[in-house]
Amino acid sequence: MAARTRDTDFSPARAMSEDTKDVASDFISVPIGQPNPKTNNHVSTTKYSILWFVPRFLFEQFQNLVNVFFLIIGIITLFPGLSSLGKSGTIGPLLFILAVSAVKEIYEDLRRHFSDRKVNRRFVRILTAKGAWEDVYWSKLKVGHIVKVVNNTFVPADLVLLSSSEPAAMAYIETANLDGESNLKIRQGLTVTSSYVTEGMIETFAASGSVIRCEPPDCRLYEFTGVLDVSKSLVHDESGGSVKTENGFFSYALSNGHLIPRGSKLKNTDWIYGVVVYAGKQTKLMLNNTRTPTKRSFIDNMVNYIMTMQFGLLLLICTSVAIMSTHFIHEHRAGSWYLDYKPEGKILSARKYFIIYVLSFIALLNGIMPISLYVTLEMIRIMQAKTIEDDVLMYDDRTDTRALVRRSNLNETLGQIKYLLCDKTGTLTENKMVFKMCSINGRRFGSKDSEIFDSSEISEELSHDGSKHRSTIEDFLTMLAVCHTVVPEKHNSANETDKPEKPEPSNTPTETGGSAELTYHASSPDELALVKIARQLGYIFTTRTPESVIIEVGEVKIKYDILAVLEFTSDRKRMGVVVRMGNKRLRIFVKGADSAILPRLSADCDREMVVSTLNHLRQFASLGYRTLCLGCRDITEEEYNAWEPAYYAACTAMDNRRAKIDFQAELIEKDLFLAGVTAIEDKLQFGVPETIARLRESNIKVWILTGDKLETAINIGHSSNLIKPHMSTFVLAAKPGESANDMVRRVSSEAEVAGGDAALIIDGETMQKLVEEGITYEFVYFALNVGCVICCRCTPRQKAAMVRLVRKHIDGATAAIGDGANDVAMIQAADVGIGISGEEGMQASLAADYAIAQFRYLRRLLLVHGVLCHVRTKKTVFYSVYKNMVLASVLISFLYFSGWSDTPALDPIYVQVYNLLFVALPPMSLGVYDLCAPPDTLERDPKLYALSQDRMNFSMREHIKNLLTSLLHGLVFAGIMFGTMRHEQLWSDGHIGGIYTYGNVVAFALTLFVNIKAITYADDISALTIFASATSIFVYLIVYYFRALLMHVDFINVEPRDDNMDSLWIMFTTPSIPLVILIAVSAPLLIIIVTKVVKNTYKQRRSTLDKVAWQEESKVTDLERLFQPLTYLLSTIKGDKPPKEPQPTAQLARSGFAFSQEENGTVNQADLIRAYDSRVPKQAGTPVDSERSQRYSQICRLKPQAPDPKVQSTPSSVDPFDAPDSPIPKAPATKKDDDQKQHSPPANENSNPQQTAQKKPKEKEKEKEKTTSVFESVVDAKPKTATKTKDGGTDSPKGKLKSHPEDNDSPKTSEKKSELPSSA
Repeated sequence: MAARTRDTDFSPARAMSEDTKDVASDFISVPIGQPNPKTNNHVSTTKYSILWFVPRFLFEQFQNLVNVFFLIIGIITLFPGLSSLGKSGTIGPLLFILAVSAVKEIYEDLRRHFSDRKVNRRFVRILTAKGAWEDVYWSKLKVGHIVKVVNNTFVPADLVLLSSSEPAAMAYIETANLDGESNLKIRQGLTVTSSYVTEGMIETFAASGSVIRCEPPDCRLYEFTGVLDVSKSLVHDESGGSVKTENGFFSYALSNGHLIPRGSKLKNTDWIYGVVVYAGKQTKLMLNNTRTPTKRSFIDNMVNYIMTMQFGLLLLICTSVAIMSTHFIHEHRAGSWYLDYKPEGKILSARKYFIIYVLSFIALLNGIMPISLYVTLEMIRIMQAKTIEDDVLMYDDRTDTRALVRRSNLNETLGQIKYLLCDKTGTLTENKMVFKMCSINGRRFGSKDSEIFDSSEISEELSHDGSKHRSTIEDFLTMLAVCHTVVPEKHNSANETDKPEKPEPSNTPTETGGSAELTYHASSPDELALVKIARQLGYIFTTRTPESVIIEVGEVKIKYDILAVLEFTSDRKRMGVVVRMGNKRLRIFVKGADSAILPRLSADCDREMVVSTLNHLRQFASLGYRTLCLGCRDITEEEYNAWEPAYYAACTAMDNRRAKIDFQAELIEKDLFLAGVTAIEDKLQFGVPETIARLRESNIKVWILTGDKLETAINIGHSSNLIKPHMSTFVLAAKPGESANDMVRRVSSEAEVAGGDAALIIDGETMQKLVEEGITYEFVYFALNVGCVICCRCTPRQKAAMVRLVRKHIDGATAAIGDGANDVAMIQAADVGIGISGEEGMQASLAADYAIAQFRYLRRLLLVHGVLCHVRTKKTVFYSVYKNMVLASVLISFLYFSGWSDTPALDPIYVQVYNLLFVALPPMSLGVYDLCAPPDTLERDPKLYALSQDRMNFSMREHIKNLLTSLLHGLVFAGIMFGTMRHEQLWSDGHIGGIYTYGNVVAFALTLFVNIKAITYADDISALTIFASATSIFVYLIVYYFRALLMHVDFINVEPRDDNMDSLWIMFTTPSIPLVILIAVSAPLLIIIVTKVVKNTYKQRRSTLDKVAWQEESKVTDLERLFQPLTYLLSTIKGDKPPKEPQPTAQLARSGFAFSQEENGTVNQADLIRAYDSRVPKQAGTPVDSERSQRYSQICRLKPQAPDPKVQSTPSSVDPFDAPDSPIPKAPATKKDDDQKQHSPPANENSNPQQTAQKKPKEKEKEKEKTTSVFESVVDAKPKTATKTKDGGTDSPKGKLKSHPEDNDSPKTSEKKSELPSSA
């Protein structure tokens, strides 16, 4: 990073601690065009480096206490005389385990490295320090470089925008990777740098010595403070908002509107030039990411507990055996001449011998702790990961993307998910807006079943001159083509570009011979969809100028002068434009939420049409569509002339500007006529609703964490089937003066009163308030027990904080899924992080533990692979403990016959390679190929997810049961083997074998028994399971045969004398030995079979698998009667019935309003409309007059007319925010206004804008309380009262309807409250 202006202790890590950190007092200096060699733009998501791999790897491995235990045991075996199994009995396997784990970690980290390299090796064009332009890797970027970014490419670092191809140095960026919002945002360069639009000009600017001074890097995505010091040689206008410094530079303030962060994508802009201020790990995107964490699964933790318990058991057994050994020596030393003890007297150094005995027995019985289990787990997880990646049902052929596993040690955790927290944009949706349906003049057009909108019905209506819907359809389509911020771009051929432009169309429609190919650029995807559907229906938006728009209808061009733009905000929920048509007619077009449009309808609206349209709107909302209402009305010249000066005065106000503009908009946006309603589908990815439904049936709660707006998030909740129709929706928002705890209690009590499932909506400000005041138990309990939670306007750190909160307070696993860079922190904070890879950025998939192409594949990943991996891994763990405890039981049993010495009953080599060769394949087959249920069944029936989700299936209780079972089976096996061979005579001629002759026979029987046990332990006895066990037995025979040959050189003689050859000889020549082996193996297997039969027959509680396999719609099969007679009998007596479905609770009809539009941006919507002239090629760097200054100078020159004595002295332009002596020109009333006042009906008295404007605020409030709109009369109309007509409209019974208060969008106005006249 560039040198700082003063010493500071700033740390990026400390900056990440808080989202709302105060701006640092120190600044860093970035000389423009002079790259800092100490910085780089290299980004790595890898876990290790070459230098620190060994230390960090060993540190993490020996954080596992089990490895510490094995290391201690290995050190014990290195001392001479302590181990009867040899010095490599434990150290060898431990080193092998560490080697396998190291190879696995290197393999997974290399995959991350190669993915990072793809990002770091993207190309970008920079201006080097030598003044030349070069294309270099992203990783070569340094702070101070000037870069050129072209359209549809990602921004490589945090840049301060200098200039662009757009007018006024504007640039469109897509920030879905950062905040999840699908709408485009606008950034704008300073006026002083906007004219540098060529590489030569940029070189001149770089050589000027200009400097950027900005705050140190921090994680705040929406805040940036800095200063651009420009050399005085480059400043031609010293009045452009600059401050001259002592060193001759002119300083210009920089804000977040000038910063383009890394990870954003340049859209609708040919190119931009920018200066790198933050690079690499110090970019805002990377500072919002956390360090790649080390994650451990629940099974890993349980294995540690099991190993700790096994170690305690080992110490207990070894201590007990050492006591028995000491007692044996004391009692039998007189007759045991071969022992090196005095026949009589006290044994010297008894404590010393006792400790030696304990250590010797630890070395002998260390197999109680199955060290091979860790090798087995690593290997089966790699093979499970390969199975997941090779699943063709999770392969997306459209993007050629398959599932990827980057952290295989979490495979089994996929089967234990209880909470799924997912992003919205790009994860659930495709970022595509599709116009589906609309309602015009009470008639519905379009179908939810069609992929594209069917325009044939509307075209047919337009072709009939006598259609009663034609005029309204024309108004509807005109509003779609005129009321927006979309910018058209014409693509003409080279020879056409040089031709002079045709003259503008006159105020009357003119004929045209056609139009050039058009491309629409929009910051709002909703507006883009509306303009495109208008074009499809013949209303083509062709030209935008700073003062007008031109649409083409048929072969006629119609010009609309844009007089005023009433911007969209979250408070207003609407956007409007005032236009002048070719015949001098003034109109206002308004589009927005139904709660913002319907209360502003005129009382003269057709009541039946409004009721029908409202019913259609509710239908659209129930389908999850984003709805907008469109209204319009004519404006008189007198009304507009009276309103315009006040509006533009509000636009130039220095204080309360936003409130004043909203107040003036209220005065003009009234008495509207409803034209129709649009329904846009925020297109979900294929299979999203079905996947969410399946996951919820699996007892997985799904939350949405998004940076998008409240309305959009709720809309997606409905369309994705997350919010059910019967669920009540509660927004967690604090009232003025209300604490966070009181807010939670109030909302939770409201939800309790409503009953049933509830959906909780939380925004980012509320979450910040909860964090600042402290998360309470009431909030945690409330959030975890509602039906679903949707958090909107979340920053990446808030997403991660919410994941950690859920993870901390639940007994289960959490999963987070997202597709953008803003989801990385959330993904890394969850137990399992899943990234969506495909068309958009790869940042989330690179940092995730698992990557899939689409959200719908999550269903198979969790319900199939998650369950199978968990059940398989659980069986592997239990079987590994079982086989080692059986071996330990045999060794412990022989101690009784060996005088409690540490002499092993089996060949030491056999004990050492027992787990590595002779019983290695069965646990592998259980962990990779065993099936608790067919994959199709697991995916089809979500209830089977409980097989792995319930942690009681893998608990210490289950381990203790498995431990006792293995001890029982081992003692039965050892008792039979040693009991039948205790007389030592094996041949008829009286020849006896050595100790290992008996030991090898026992070893063969043990190998046979343990491998057959694996077959009976499997749920699916397949050919692979049998093959694994048979291969292990065959390996034992082969190994010992060749070992006997190597140790017995003179094997030609008839009578071998080696113990190994003796054992092989007697097993195939003495009939009693195979019989003993058969009995010893069959006895514990018989116990296993009987136990299973009893368990399946008399177990009172059915498992989930039994319910699905043996019960279908409460019908009992013959198989169930056979294997569970008692359960069947009890269910028959009790008459069990299926539980009742919960009754849906009452829910208010929702409107479905959602609209993506950047508000309070760098460039407001009015200035954006004034910035473009699509008649000529875009002029990069051209300045633009703003909406505030466009016409205000003309208005101020208007000559005031003589005041009318009938009109009050307060001018119409005065609003509650202005002082009484505000110097604003008065707009007098006209005679026409007086005539309207005299002839207007009393019920609609406030429809006169002049009278309304002249009344004092208090009088206005009183008058508005006495009036009502048609919306208040029809909003409660029940859908069933409307009947369909032949033309597609609806009829509704006439008469008065109950009125009630509705939406209150403006804080300065109140809604009209009175009865609607019956004639309305």
